[in-house]
Amino acid sequence: MRYEPEEFALLKDYVDDFMKRGPLGDIFTPFFYKPYPYNQTENVLDTLRFADARKLLIDYLYKVSRAKSIEVTRQTEGLIGELWEYGYPDKNREPNFLKNLAWDICRMTKSVDYWQWEAMRLPGESEADVVRRTYQEIKNPEKRREFMQFWIDYLERMRPKYELEIQAAEVLTRLKEVLRIWKLHLWRELRYS
Repeated sequence: MRYEPEEFALLKDYVDDFMKRGPLGDIFTPFFYKPYPYNQTENVLDTLRFADARKLLIDYLYKVSRAKSIEVTRQTEGLIGELWEYGYPDKNREPNFLKNLAWDICRMTKSVDYWQWEAMRLPGESEADVVRRTYQEIKNPEKRREFMQFWIDYLERMRPKYELEIQAAEVLTRLKEVLRIWKLHLWRELRYS
């Protein structure tokens, strides 16, 4: 799964180029100018952030590439592979503390408080999409504090079972460690500049 905004920009460029100038001709307009409920920006390619939009595009590409030559089918399958890879929730490919923390936050929210999980999700988002967005949010120290405060309040308010309390405490500890490391890094930059 890809996490960074630059990777999403590359995916949008690839889809744009393929849909306008690819082996199937210009199929951009027939697909992207359908009314989707989550198309809320001026750039219709931004809908690819949502798993539902990617699934619709994959289905559409399979349909329009049917009965085409082997070469056209392979090129179309290349784009389909890129779309699948963008949303495939392979969390262990790259060891990264913040990525693993984003997965743990989402998994814990989903298992502990289903309504909070549903409130976190935007229409059309898959679990991987929520994790990707959470990863971008916890890169911001202020958002990390908000997540910490949410779980501190949750533990005080709900008094969950012992196992869930341990999971929440582990996530809180990791969030605090990220904040401590970030402050130390910032202090070093200020000291040596």
